[in-house]
Order: sequence, then C-alpha cells, then structure tokens
Amino acid sequence: MLVFRQFGALRFADETIYLRAGSLNIVNGVVRLNFSCDGSHYLPYTGFMA
Repeated sequence: MLVFRQFGALRFADETIYLRAGSLNIVNGVVRLNFSCDGSHYLPYTGFMA
C-alpha cells in the first residue's frame, strides 16, 4: 500500500528529523504521524498522499 511506502520514506528521509511512529485509521481515513522533533500530526489520508 502506498501509505506504508510513504511512512518508510519519512522514516529514512533525514537523520535528525524523522518519523518515529505512524498509523492509519482505516475507519475514518486519518493518518497520525509522530516525528522526532515535535508532537503528533493528524491529517486526512488524501492530504498525506498529496
């Protein structure tokens, strides 16, 4: 699935700022991202893939 490829790309994009955790809520289509530099971000699946 493309979402999981994006998670991988964000995880290894930079050594300082990287994705610590990510999840996809398939019921409401929301992606949750937690980065090394700040808190969590929630956005719709369509926005994440854009």
